[in-house]
Amino acid sequence: MHLLRTIIALATLLVSLATAAFKPSDVIHPDDLIRYKDLMRSIFPGQTTRMRFQNNIVYVDVFSLVNKEQVVFTDGFRPSAHAITYFASEEKKALRPLRNPKQKQNLRKLNRGTVHQS
Repeated sequence: MHLLRTIIALATLLVSLATAAFKPSDVIHPDDLIRYKDLMRSIFPGQTTRMRFQNNIVYVDVFSLVNKEQVVFTDGFRPSAHAITYFASEEKKALRPLRNPKQKQNLRKLNRGTVHQS
């Protein structure tokens, strides 16, 4: 019984370590990566992006930093095999209790989406 608990604990740890290694571009299907990279290169200074997973599509919303409520542009991409794991991990991180001001700042960024600034 103790061995089974140890195996389950190690498996849980390995899954969380594996998801921590994902980058936002890892959730995009390989066939859409060129288009995704073109979009990210087209982001102007003063713009930010947020990724969201909805209806089996990874959406990238582009916002103006001046008015963060106003979406300037949205594009949808096919998800990779890692998309569900990545977004579930991000959601789980958001639900963890906050321990310090840096974590609170990161949560605010997460609530606005994954932030990329040029």
